[in-house]
Amino acid sequence: MKKQIILICLLLSCCTTISFAQRDMKAFEHLAVGLEAGTTGIGLDVAVPLHPHFALRAGIAMFPYSYSTGFDIDFASSEMDNIINQYPNIKNELKQNGLPTNSSELDTEANLKAKLGLLNGKILVDIYPFRKASFHFVAGLYIGKSKLVSVTGKMPQQVTEVSEILNKYSQQTGVDFETGIALGDYSIQANELGNVDAAIKINSIKPYVGLGFGRSVPRKRIGCQFEMGVMFHGKPKIVSSIASVNDLLNDELSFSGITDIMDKITIYPMISLKLVGRIF
Repeated sequence: MKKQIILICLLLSCCTTISFAQRDMKAFEHLAVGLEAGTTGIGLDVAVPLHPHFALRAGIAMFPYSYSTGFDIDFASSEMDNIINQYPNIKNELKQNGLPTNSSELDTEANLKAKLGLLNGKILVDIYPFRKASFHFVAGLYIGKSKLVSVTGKMPQQVTEVSEILNKYSQQTGVDFETGIALGDYSIQANELGNVDAAIKINSIKPYVGLGFGRSVPRKRIGCQFEMGVMFHGKPKIVSSIASVNDLLNDELSFSGITDIMDKITIYPMISLKLVGRIF
């Protein structure tokens, strides 16, 4: 008798599972959460069914990456040493402020940091053309930062302070110290805060289309999704808050043909793999 009861319970359980797997999900009847990894970095989203052929997803994706390096500052070191040797009052003021009195003691390397700005919210609709198949189309929007890559450089404090003192005596010495970075015919000057910056800007609102396999709201408790598509971010632009940096980058990149290539790269390819779990 006990064996029969157990067998009946197992059969009922199987029938319930099969009927649930085959029946259509109603709008907002279930809620699922997905964890993804792909070319947009790592992400989290939630999904609900809208119709047997549609599901709605919303979430966030980020790619936390940064890179640091250094670059040399054009500082006219020989002129600094000549002036300090010729004018004792300048040398004394440097000493009083605890600053180097010789160019060899001065740190002339600026720190440069590049950050990838792939941080986006997303609103997507999955379209399932076949009721029983997990193949689907995806359409929607990614909304996020407009700076795809941002670069910032910090001038060493000593260089800025020594420059200010030397320029106080420019009428006496006849020399103006323009602290910055010399690149070809350009001299990139530090702004008032001692910083330089540049960025590659794209559209903050980016349409997306793609296709994939797997359901965003799985019929069973756990499922997987694979997806690939393209995000339309528009033509990238090189920008900087410092006019000389902006002119240099745009002129040099235009001359080398890089801007022509950038004008054609208006999409970002996307591939992702996701683990999905249905909460209810």
